[in-house]
Amino acid sequence: MLARTRFLWLAGFVLFLSAFSVNGTEEFANPPTPLPVKAGEQIATSLVDLIFLFDRVASDPPTATSRDYLERISTPSSPLYDDYLEYRRGRIS
Repeated sequence: MLARTRFLWLAGFVLFLSAFSVNGTEEFANPPTPLPVKAGEQIATSLVDLIFLFDRVASDPPTATSRDYLERISTPSSPLYDDYLEYRRGRIS
């Protein structure tokens, strides 16, 4: 009887250890990024953002129309001729 009880306690203990042996080890699976690496990533992204900001501020905005746009649509054969007439009448801007 004592051997059976000891076996059950030992089996339960082994089962308990196998089930909870990895409990609390998640922090070792993905260690946090070191501070210098995080700082370097932040500095690099800020520099890229600064380059794009400078490019946005310093460059001319793209134009959607050409210089002779009104001349081209003012011809009656243009598909936008009706819009041109509405523009000349002041109904659209």
